[in-house]
Amino acid sequence: MKNLLHDIMVFPEVTGAVVCDRTQGLLTDIDLPTSINGKQLAGSCPSLLRLFAARDTITSMEFHFADNLLLVSPVAKDVILLTFCVPEANVALLNMTITMLLPNLQVAAAAMVKPPAPKAGTAAAPPPAKPAKQTTPAPVKPVKPTTPAPAKAAAPAPAAPAQAPKTTASPITATKPVDADALLSTGPLAHTLTEFQTGVAYAIGPVGEMVMRDALVEWGKNGECSAKRLPELVNILCREIADPELEQEFQEKVKTFL
Repeated sequence: MKNLLHDIMVFPEVTGAVVCDRTQGLLTDIDLPTSINGKQLAGSCPSLLRLFAARDTITSMEFHFADNLLLVSPVAKDVILLTFCVPEANVALLNMTITMLLPNLQVAAAAMVKPPAPKAGTAAAPPPAKPAKQTTPAPVKPVKPTTPAPAKAAAPAPAAPAQAPKTTASPITATKPVDADALLSTGPLAHTLTEFQTGVAYAIGPVGEMVMRDALVEWGKNGECSAKRLPELVNILCREIADPELEQEFQEKVKTFL
């Protein structure tokens, strides 16, 4: 895998690369900047994969920051490649190179990802049932048919007038979508939510801002965005971090706001 990443690192604009899996996290990295933790960055893999799954037409994503550019490319269903570049990098040429390397990257990733272990207590398939012995039925004695007496037809009863079914319209309640940017910039929780976003970014890296916005939208779907529901938001963000040690660090940073 690292030999393939070296083919990307030949570009002077590239400053590092990471390959991560949804369940196993970090698979490999190369020449990452000292300020970036590959294990923490791999925690954002599930969120990024959900974005690709939501839009089949997306082939890559770019995240622009003050000092660098993050290029995200899907390798397989559960594997992504994160390439760090300088802001002025030739993205079109990099994407073309990654596309050419994609078949080899998929083979290398498949060799590194461990298959899921079988669940304990799984019962073996039962042996096929032995076919039952066929028996010949005894002959049935024919019964002499009898001719029934003709029945007297009864006059049909008058049909009752049909009534139209009574329908009751139920009110439809529309859920107003949450404006994540407004929550982070205005209102009584703006400072608190900004501190949450900083804590997430510290835990999982540059994509923390995107993860925070997705979490705010999910949080808003379940009720009012108020201070008393902040523990629910913390649980959503911890689920996105998906690393016990990093979750604990994040909770320590935000516990004063709960």
